[in-house]
Amino acid sequence: MNATTALYARAKVTLSLDVEPGPRSGFHQVDIVLHRIAAADRLTIEPAARSSFVVSGRGETPDTDNLAWRAFRLLEDVLEVSLACRLHLYKTLPIGAGLGGGSADAAAVLRWGMARNPRAKDKILKAAGGLGADVPFLTGVAGRTARATGRGDVLETLCPPRAGSLVIAYPGIMVPTAAVYETFDRVGPAAPPSTPGLVDALTRRVIPFQLSNQLEKAAFHVAPGLAGFRESLERLGAPPARTVMSGSGSSYAVWLEDHDEALALAGSLRRAGVPWVRTERLAKGAGDGRGSAGGPGQ
Repeated sequence: MNATTALYARAKVTLSLDVEPGPRSGFHQVDIVLHRIAAADRLTIEPAARSSFVVSGRGETPDTDNLAWRAFRLLEDVLEVSLACRLHLYKTLPIGAGLGGGSADAAAVLRWGMARNPRAKDKILKAAGGLGADVPFLTGVAGRTARATGRGDVLETLCPPRAGSLVIAYPGIMVPTAAVYETFDRVGPAAPPSTPGLVDALTRRVIPFQLSNQLEKAAFHVAPGLAGFRESLERLGAPPARTVMSGSGSSYAVWLEDHDEALALAGSLRRAGVPWVRTERLAKGAGDGRGSAGGPGQ
């Protein structure tokens, strides 16, 4: 490598999340529909005399904990070489938001590694799950939309949404995933399973009637302010049946039929002081460039 490589680490939303009421062998069994969105962190990788890592922007984390840096070190272990690069991660995605921001960063680094070492692709993908359940999906191996089962590591490519628009909003509340799952085992699911119905709607290329996340009630117990945020979404016009918490929280995705309606809701959320809002036209599979700070990837 003799030039700087720029990478975009695209986040995801969870359009449905079903969980079995009790872990097997210490892990919960899930049935999830994941969808990659346009909002992204950005990384640059350039040759250097020795490897180093820098984070700037939102929510810096120590080198040893950052998933992008851990992914880079994993590549070196799998490839059994020293890659000697300088990584700079520009964080714009919120942390602890259920959008898979850290996993997206790791996946971007692994995609870079697979592009440079195609013969090692299978070995890299096999190791990817050790960085986080969302990492394999976010590498793009299962496309833009996928069903994840088992521990979230068994991926099935789905038809991506073809109609409507998403509004994605983060209320500024960080929700710890482990605490949500522990609470789920005590309080149970928030709603009946929705993943099979969503998969059917995607197959028929129609907007689903119902979206839900069975972790939502548990997330409300862990972060009580989240229930108030959902109520605010609905007061501002988000249809309850098409409003879903992403991952273990705290972001929400609202699936609307009309893009102008999505822009109006996003504007209302920004005026209400919601710190991070994104709209995405699903028919085109790309964001409209209206991030919460006025630019793409925000």
